[in-house]
Amino acid sequence: MFSMVQSDVDNAIDRLKVVKQVAFDEAYELALANKTLEEHKAVAISTGVEGKNAEQRAANLRLLLKEQFAKQAKIQDDYNEARHETDLAELELTRVKLTIRLMELSSN
Repeated sequence: MFSMVQSDVDNAIDRLKVVKQVAFDEAYELALANKTLEEHKAVAISTGVEGKNAEQRAANLRLLLKEQFAKQAKIQDDYNEARHETDLAELELTRVKLTIRLMELSSN
C-alpha cells in the first residue's frame, strides 16, 4: 500500500537543508541590499532632493537611485523564491513523516 524507503527520508531532509541554507544566504544578501539602499538614500537626501512635497521628493529619490532600487527588488525576489522553495521542502518532509506514520498505523 505504501512504499517508503530510507532514501526518501534522507532526500527530503537533505533538500530541506539545502533550501534553508539558500534562504539564509538570500536573507543575508537582502539585509545588505537594504542597508546599502538606505545609505544611498541618506546620502542623496543630505545632498538635497528636489521636490515641492514629500511625495515628489520620494519619486525623485527613486529616479535618482533606480539602479539601487532595482538591485534591491531583484534580491527581494530571490529571497521570496528561496522562502517558497523552503516551504515546498518542508511540505515534502511533512508528507514523508505522515506516510511513515500511516505505515506504522496500518501495520498494527
